[in-house]
Amino acid sequence: MTTPLGPLDAPGWRGPEHKGHYEAWYLTFHEPRPSSGAARGVWLRYTLHVDPRGRGHAGLWGFVFERGRPGLVVRDRLALGAWSFHDGAVRVGEALLDGGRCRGRIGERLAWDLALTSRGGSFRHVPPLLQKLGLASTVLRAPELCLAVAGSLTVDGERLAIEGAVGERGHVSGRRHAPRWAWAHVHGFDDGPDDVVEGCTAEVKRAGLRLPLATPLVAVRSGRRLAWDGPRAVFRPSARFGWDAAGGHWNVDATRKKTRLALRVSAPPEAFVAVEYEDPDGRRLWCHHTEVADAELELGPERLVARGRVAFELAGDAPDPRVTRKFALDA
Repeated sequence: MTTPLGPLDAPGWRGPEHKGHYEAWYLTFHEPRPSSGAARGVWLRYTLHVDPRGRGHAGLWGFVFERGRPGLVVRDRLALGAWSFHDGAVRVGEALLDGGRCRGRIGERLAWDLALTSRGGSFRHVPPLLQKLGLASTVLRAPELCLAVAGSLTVDGERLAIEGAVGERGHVSGRRHAPRWAWAHVHGFDDGPDDVVEGCTAEVKRAGLRLPLATPLVAVRSGRRLAWDGPRAVFRPSARFGWDAAGGHWNVDATRKKTRLALRVSAPPEAFVAVEYEDPDGRRLWCHHTEVADAELELGPERLVARGRVAFELAGDAPDPRVTRKFALDA
């Protein structure tokens, strides 16, 4: 018995006649008070990829990050026929993701069986009008901004009980990734486990022209929601992202309803894994991902901090040379 996923999870892929498409459903979560004493974050992905000739594959990704430790990075590629969407659930082989459960296995190194309980909220990063105009070659959405996660995670034969974890569930699809982007999800701050910040900054191109950076963003604090998600609003925040001497960073400054938001997300190079992506047309790029980043937020008069439990990624055409953990497609 499955708990059906919602409308924001509906697959964009229409079947064999739909060529040149990629899609992924993902879950990230963190343990607020891990028994090991080390911050631990997990990123699980259920994917499909179809090239312009209709050839493709499905996949499962499982990344486990522990602050100050190597963590685990594993991935499994399956035939495209292993992917299905049935009864409101995504399936890749024996793995399943629905509205209330996430389970799967990648070889002998990683297995998960998790119960997901919604704590409310969703977010569309791409305004429907911009999507209709064809300005977005990728569509990102967060069907569940805040989830309670419990169950088990087995890493290299060690079974870990997951209790009191907080996470989010996302869905991304399209024909081509943005040339560069930064994305982050803050799973609660030190004094508010249900508070959320979710957003990204991406380059947008149309007819070969580079448009201003788009920064869709939402912040939920003590039940109050501020969002920059309209066709004009996504271009209003000021954002910078990239690499400096300390590592990767994303800085955003925005004002709405007379409330100023200033966000900085950062992580040192050793916290990241550089993962090679491929567009359906064969173009390749590198996504640097971590689940143990830090965030500092100024929201009006408040100053909030989240240490070691922020999902964060930076992407571009080449890996940063200081990120030693690399996961190339041809490896």
